[in-house]
Amino acid sequence: MCHSGNKVAHRLRLDTSAAAAGFRVLEDEFGRLEQVGAPIRHLPPFDFRYVQEGRDLVPLARGVLTWLFDASGEVSRAAWQIVSETCAYFRFDAWGVVAADQQPLDPGAEAAAALARLRDHERARLPVRPLSRLDEDYPGVDHTELGFSDGLAAADLTVMGMRVGGIHYRSDCPTRQGLYPYCTTLPLPSYSTAKSLFAGIGLMRLQQMYPGSSRRTLASLIEACSGQKWRDVTIEDALDMATGNYDSTVMYEDEDAPGHLDFIFADGHAEKLRLACGLFERRSEPGRRAPPWAASTKSGCRSCPASAALPLRCFRTASSTITTPTATCIDGRAGAKRRTR
Repeated sequence: MCHSGNKVAHRLRLDTSAAAAGFRVLEDEFGRLEQVGAPIRHLPPFDFRYVQEGRDLVPLARGVLTWLFDASGEVSRAAWQIVSETCAYFRFDAWGVVAADQQPLDPGAEAAAALARLRDHERARLPVRPLSRLDEDYPGVDHTELGFSDGLAAADLTVMGMRVGGIHYRSDCPTRQGLYPYCTTLPLPSYSTAKSLFAGIGLMRLQQMYPGSSRRTLASLIEACSGQKWRDVTIEDALDMATGNYDSTVMYEDEDAPGHLDFIFADGHAEKLRLACGLFERRSEPGRRAPPWAASTKSGCRSCPASAALPLRCFRTASSTITTPTATCIDGRAGAKRRTR
């Protein structure tokens, strides 16, 4: 892609009718390639609006490709490549070249707003130093042990970092074909961390605005959950993972059950809602008992690499280990690659 000193906006559309030129499955735990079939080998429909200012290209959606264009609007074909992921269950490499069509847009209010959000975000970022600088800035710390001392394979690492003294110490972002070039803006999932924080903060705000909201029952709010087993289950019970509706108290048994996998892979909202409300039976009183897997991220804690100068707290996902200064260690089921809640 060429770089321009001016602010321009375009709409880029790709012809995604052809399958990937190359496709190599590395892991497919749940047989998604067989279940989904040919669409997995294709890019999804691609209609991408963006604004470019200098060297910054700001998506009005989200995407990373390689293509060329000039001042007259002529555009090359677009090359794409997938060689990394943050999903442990389905891992594959895919690549191809597709025809592209690009049309100019008026860089109006929407483009200006997107650029303003980018500049605000850049100003709010912490300064970044290489993770290896920890050894220099905090003698006694060996950055090569961070994230790997408990058996995490280097091939399963997306990125690793920690915040210390207002500085973000961060590794590179390796892929199976070299380093990812946009490490600063790489989207990362945090699974249940994000789910818990987002829903918890949202409920606190709702409770502040409308006292008593946390005690509203799910049956009164969600038609699909209007059955008897949901009539005394509150929003707060659900956030506590203590609805009383489950099948087994054996660790991970419900999560690995076929019905739960159907829920994970259901594409439509209505089907997901039907499964969420109908999968499990009432086993205990709401608010009293959470299934054992609800606390799984607190089990199996191991000691973190630490020094007198810098105690560490570890948070582990299948694809990364993130550490922040603290006096305690939480390491959920170290080595269990499948558990990426």
